[in-house]
Formats: sequence, C-alpha cells, structure tokens
Amino acid sequence: MKVNKFYIGIILIIISFILSTYNFYLFFFTIPMYCIGSIFVIISPIKIIYKIFSIILPLALYIPANSLQLEIYKHLKRKEFIVPTNYSGPLRIIYEENCGEKLNEKNKTYQFPQDGILILSAKEDGGLNHHYFYMNKNGEKVEIPQVDLTENKKPIPSVSLIGFIEKNNTKYIDLYINNGSSVQYNFFGSNTKLDSLTTVKVNNCRKK
Repeated sequence: MKVNKFYIGIILIIISFILSTYNFYLFFFTIPMYCIGSIFVIISPIKIIYKIFSIILPLALYIPANSLQLEIYKHLKRKEFIVPTNYSGPLRIIYEENCGEKLNEKNKTYQFPQDGILILSAKEDGGLNHHYFYMNKNGEKVEIPQVDLTENKKPIPSVSLIGFIEKNNTKYIDLYINNGSSVQYNFFGSNTKLDSLTTVKVNNCRKK
C-alpha cells in the first residue's frame, strides 16, 4: 500500500499535467489534483531523489510543452467568426452537429446569430486559431482582441475563451465578449438560460 501511494501520486500528477497543457483554461482546476498527487508522492517510501524528480519535472516541462503546443496550433486552419455589432456577453460554439452551419467558402467566415449561439458541423477544435470580428459601418472586419479570462484589465472590446464543455451529447466551447455592458454569466457553474436555449436550438437543428 505504501508503494501504491507513489503510483497514485504519479498518476494524479500526470493527469493534471496533460489536462493543463491540453487546455490552459483547465489549469486552475488541475492545481488541486497536482497538489494531492505531490502529497501522495511525498508520503510514499520511495527514495527522496525520485520524489523530487516526480514533483519538479512536470513544472519544468510545463512552459516548453505549452510553447511547443502553441507552435503546432499556429498551423491549424484559421477560422474567422463575425459577431453581431456591439454584442456583449457569452458566446457559444456548438460542434459536430450534422445540421450545423458549414464554412462560408466565399468569405471563409462563420456568422454568429443575435442570440450568440452558433451550431457548426465542424469537429471540435478547442477554439484554437479562432479570430473574432465586428463589422464596421463600411462593411469591414474589425478584429476583437483575445485576452486571458483571468486578466484584470481587459481592453474594450475583448473576447476570452472560457473553456470546452461536453454535456448531454453536445460538444461546445464558451467564450465571453466584454464590450462595456455587463451581461450575467456564471463562469464556474451552470447557466440555466443559456443552457436551455442551447437545448432548444440543438433539438430544432437535429429535426431538420
């Protein structure tokens, strides 16, 4: 059992490392898992050098792994999304629905509806290499800066990726547009109104 503590700790550390590098927005949720794993490693009877190596190595590899991941992501297909003019609040992109919207081959963009919920036929990509735009009065695209959700002083307007979610056989990512006006959104729990509208839209889409 004492040796098992080491293996339990290693498994928790590995899982937390994989999740945090797969999606940065899972980082804060993986910290407790990493800490618990480290505690199991520390209280195990394994030699001290192995304990130090097991705990420090993931920390040392985290930044290089994320840098490599970002370089790979740069080569993914660029996707552009048009957001309703002056829109502020949550956006939701739903993936892998056969009835969903396909890429507009003419201008290579997707168009968000007024309710901020976009259903796509494309496979889930974690919101990588996405670019978001408003349209100005001249019909020109104006890109919305993307910022980290945890950043204190966000430019206006700006867009932040909240994270990837899979629920009720539906895959989607949530984002938030900060355009000055405050729109209620629960960043750490369910959003009943948004979720209900999503269910209705997906069900109606699947009936087509």
